Parts: sequence; C-alpha cells; structure tokens
Amino acid sequence: MGLEKEEFNDALIEQLANYNILPSELKKELDAKNKHGVLDLFEKGKSKSIDSKVKDRLKSFPIEVLFIDRFIQLAKPGGWIAIIIPDGILSNSNLHYVRQYIADNAKVEAIVSLPRDAFKHVGTSAKTSILFLKKQKTDNLNYPVFLASLERLENGYLTEILSQYKEFYMKQTLSKDKKVYFNDYVMVRVDKTLKEMMDEKPSNRWDAGYWQPQFTIADDTFKKIKHPIKCIEDFEIHLTYGPIVVGRKFTPQKKGVLILNQTEITFTGLDSSSPVFASQDSPWVIERALVKKNDLILARSGVGGVGKNKIAIIDKDINACVGCFVDILRLEGINPYYVITFWKGLYGWTQIQKIINGVGTVNINFDEIKSIKIPVIPAPVQSYIEAEYKKMAVYHDNAMEAKAKGDEAGYKKNIETAEAMLKDLIARTEAVIRGEREDVG
Repeated sequence: MGLEKEEFNDALIEQLANYNILPSELKKELDAKNKHGVLDLFEKGKSKSIDSKVKDRLKSFPIEVLFIDRFIQLAKPGGWIAIIIPDGILSNSNLHYVRQYIADNAKVEAIVSLPRDAFKHVGTSAKTSILFLKKQKTDNLNYPVFLASLERLENGYLTEILSQYKEFYMKQTLSKDKKVYFNDYVMVRVDKTLKEMMDEKPSNRWDAGYWQPQFTIADDTFKKIKHPIKCIEDFEIHLTYGPIVVGRKFTPQKKGVLILNQTEITFTGLDSSSPVFASQDSPWVIERALVKKNDLILARSGVGGVGKNKIAIIDKDINACVGCFVDILRLEGINPYYVITFWKGLYGWTQIQKIINGVGTVNINFDEIKSIKIPVIPAPVQSYIEAEYKKMAVYHDNAMEAKAKGDEAGYKKNIETAEAMLKDLIARTEAVIRGEREDVG
C-alpha cells in the first residue's frame, strides 16, 4: 500500500519532507520544494508542484516504511519499538536503503517471522515479521540479532520463542546447544550479527526465513569438497524474461510460435501434450525471449512455480517463446544438463529456497539467480550426466505422446520411469560432488 490515493498538496509535501528514510533523490526533491514553499508565503502566485516522475514514485512508495521512520523519530533514546511489517522490507534488494537507515538509527533486537496464514482472518496471506528495535545509534554492528521463525501460530510455539528470547536478553547469548535451534515449527538462532546480515550477498537479507539452518547445507558441503565453486553469473551469457503484455487478452492460435509458460514445466521436462501457440507478430512473441537449444527455462515467481523449483532444458531446436513468468538462462563454459541436474537436487534447491522471497507472491530476481553456487566437476563427468539425462528424456517424451493420445496407462508407466531415472541421476551426481564416486556411470 502506498500514497496513490493521496492528493499531493503543499501540506503533504511538507509532511513528507520530514521523513529521513526516503531515498536520497526523493528526499532532495521534497526538501527543495518545501524550502521553495516557505518563500512562497510571500509570493502567492507560486506552488510546490513536484516532478511527475517523483510523484509517481511517491504514490507507489510503501507507506509502512514511513511508519518505521516515524516510530524511530517518536521513540525516546533507549526506547523500544515493535512493528509488524511485510517481509519485503527485510528482503527486497530495492529496499536495502531502509535496512541501512534502521541500522544507522536503532539497534535491531529481534526479528520474528510469522506464518503466511497469520492474518488470514482479515483476508491476506502476506508474509510478515515482527521487528523489535531499540532507539540508539551505534557504528558497531557486530552485535547478535535474535532471529526466530514460526510455522504455526500456537501458544506453545510462541512461549518457546519468548522463553528463549528472555534468556538471550539477559545474557546477550544462549547456551551452545540453543544458539541454533530448530524443529518442524520453530527456528531460533542468535549466532548471526547484524554486520553479517548487512554484508550478505547479493542483498543484505534480514528476513529470518532466509537464515533457516537447513538452507546452509550447500555451503556446508561445498567447504569440504575438492571441486572449485563458481556462481551461475560466471557462466551466464543471456538471462531474460518473457514479454509482459498489459491490457490485452491472449487468444491461442492453432499454429505459430509455441508459448512456454510455467504450467508446461514439469520435473522431467516440458509438457508438450497440449501446446499453446501465438502468431509470430503478436506482442507475446519478442526476439529476446525466443529460446535456443540447450537454454534452461525456469519459473520466476509463485508458490507453484519457483516455489516448486520448476526448471527445464530446451533439448531440441524449436520455434518457441517463454511467457512473462518464465526466465531464460543461457550458459557458456558449463554443461547445461549438469546444471539442471544440480539445480533439481538438494544443493541447488536449498539455495533457491533460501533466496526466494516476496510478501504476496514469492519470486526470484536475476541477481539471486546469478548468485547460485555450483561445484565445477570434470567436463567428462558433465558429458556423462548429459548422456544419462537424455536417456531419461526418451521416457518423458513417450509419456507426453501417451498423454496427448489419452493413453493414461502409457503415460503413467513412462512418466514414473522417467522420474525414477532422474532422481537416481541426481543422487549419483550429488555423490560425485561430495567426492564419494568419480563418475555417474
């Protein structure tokens, strides 16, 4: 929610000029107009009109950010602040300046992540957290932050977090066995300092869910292996998304350019049983979003998309374009069949679970995709993985043919075989990564 319904008159401009948390370019514009407005008390013919682009940005500016600033202003030195905020403030890379402002003006005492259904009784599934601050300025950010996450809003779990926080507050630490604690419903950790959180790449993440201990399994494993570790950005030569068409209704065609949406991406490959086409000259077909052989395509948003780790490989030359919620990832210098096998496995998936974020709809951005780490195993092993993946793909294609014909038994038999083969290939690939075997053969 922003200021889209507000009238940008002199009074509102004067009020907004009092907020220091605004991005510097907006603050500068408002300060200039407000100063100009004081002179206007003596020059009745002038007004404080602001640039239309600045006004548009202010209209969409999250009002909860202004509340944070105002609470810090109103609190006495040493006073406490508790505020329920959307997780975007804690995780969105575009709002990193908000986190910096908070760190500069208050001590972050605790962050408690709430389940998505916390406010379902008022009709929202927005992801929220409770942010606890103490008003005090400090240049030293090397202090521990109490991070907690709740999967269920039940008294027992809330009491569990409260009792641990009381111990932490009194001692500014917890016993060794409690510094990182989690079960199916509760996570508590106090081993991270605010400086570590501010320095985290690609964007300084404060949301407690990001720091779930189980999401560090990839990094923990990579510290022990012999293979060099690189990031996807070291191999990426083309990363884009499908066309965003506003105000037009899509009308499927009988032939033309194949449109690849999230629904077509399955665990073992693309579902080609019910193809959807668009005409070559339609706005749903643009040059940069046309796929090439060996491209990876991945869902970029949604619990049922990126939340299900949907990714597929283009294994043949086809005339196709990705939809608006699908990204194309084109790589060079690493085998894409190895990448997709890694991506679908434990070490890829836990990294994705860690970095996806969003208040209403979960998503993953380009910087986050590029930040995914991958061990570079020997090229011959990568080639062997490609050969094994293609063997699996034969059964996937057979399953799609059977599905298109309405042959349910044939579909079930082939898709189950394909899924079993891919899971086995993932397990063998991960064993190579850990150094437990030399090859996947």
